[in-house]
Amino acid sequence: MKAKGEAGQVVVKRGSFQARIYPTKKTVRGTEYSVFKLAYYEPGGRRVVRDFGALDDARKAANEAAGAFALGRPDALSFTHEQRQDRDAAVAVLEPIGLSLYAAAVELAEARRALPPGTRLLDAVLDYAKRHPANAPKIPVVEAVAALLEDRENAKASTAYLAKLKSHLHRFAAAFNCTLASLTAPTVAEWLRSLASGKSRLSNRTVANHAGSVVTLFRFARSRGWIGRDLADEIAEIPLGKAEAVEEVGTFTASEIRRILDTAPDDIRASLALGAFAGLRTEEIHRLDWQDVRLAERVVVVTAGKAKTGSRRVVPIAENLALWLAPLLLPEGPVDPSPTSKATTHRWRRIAERVGVTWKHNALRHSAISYRLAVVQNPAQVAFESGNSPAMIHRHYKALVTEAQGREWFAIEPKSSGANILPMPESGVACA
Repeated sequence: MKAKGEAGQVVVKRGSFQARIYPTKKTVRGTEYSVFKLAYYEPGGRRVVRDFGALDDARKAANEAAGAFALGRPDALSFTHEQRQDRDAAVAVLEPIGLSLYAAAVELAEARRALPPGTRLLDAVLDYAKRHPANAPKIPVVEAVAALLEDRENAKASTAYLAKLKSHLHRFAAAFNCTLASLTAPTVAEWLRSLASGKSRLSNRTVANHAGSVVTLFRFARSRGWIGRDLADEIAEIPLGKAEAVEEVGTFTASEIRRILDTAPDDIRASLALGAFAGLRTEEIHRLDWQDVRLAERVVVVTAGKAKTGSRRVVPIAENLALWLAPLLLPEGPVDPSPTSKATTHRWRRIAERVGVTWKHNALRHSAISYRLAVVQNPAQVAFESGNSPAMIHRHYKALVTEAQGREWFAIEPKSSGANILPMPESGVACA
């Protein structure tokens, strides 16, 4: 409540509080100024007198004093003019975001306590905003997985690659019923660690394969703008457990593979020969069509859709492999007649057992790569032909067999060359 006092005075009253504002003159260093003097008594009886250059400022200070008086906060009346200006400016800054000065102070204090020493709160906020873009769509993990699988299917990725992604990422999606952007590297790392423990413990190698699929998911999400680059990079940098010692790869001897091939029925002999002398994977052989076996050109074309890695490659046909394939060659149709690759492996195993050869897991491919490397002495070349990395070839296959054993392997030919065997063109590419 305001009222006019004597001689131009302004009286501000609220309950038992009363303040007076009256114009006066003040001389500073020889210069006279017009000022408005505010006077009131605090609850304890102390008289307060303050000068203001404008009447509105004096009125505002009187109203603040009245409010503090009513709340029993006489300490608020002792603010300097500059302090009041700072307070008013702070309130104005916070008003658009609906935060009181007290709430802002509490939040600031909590944030500063949580930050490492010397870190600016603004830097932390900007880093968080970069990781969690405000305009980024909130894509659930399960939807991101479905989108990635659809994208890879449209890109004609191999069946084996898609099966691996589905297996790994469906397990990942089942573990996280949330948006992809809400995940953090520590959270994903803890999930990966959980795979290597408990009753269903996975090997470190299998866990690493799961991690690779998860990294693919986050990089795909980054390309779609669903997450920030930093999050994708942090997921890719999650440290993994050391891989278990790799068992030495099993190979057949020249004598063993000859007994197997000589005993094999015609309908399965071609698949055995392609595994033994071209190093094709079992799944690749199972998907292979006779149109992909270009005997005249001395190559087998493994298309992207049939390759495990999803990348097309051309595998040379060695001289002895050509002799094994020639009498079996068809214009088209599946090279492997078995309904599944597992059925193919089962038939191979039974043939080996009949001739007294112990079947070794993946030994056809291991043998082909090992003997090929021993002959050509070029890991990069063998890696390209077999669809592996040079590092993998060096790690698993180097120095397993001698060059002499390699030449003996690629000299294994059918016992007799019937009239149905195609003649070899002289310009053919020798593979061993």
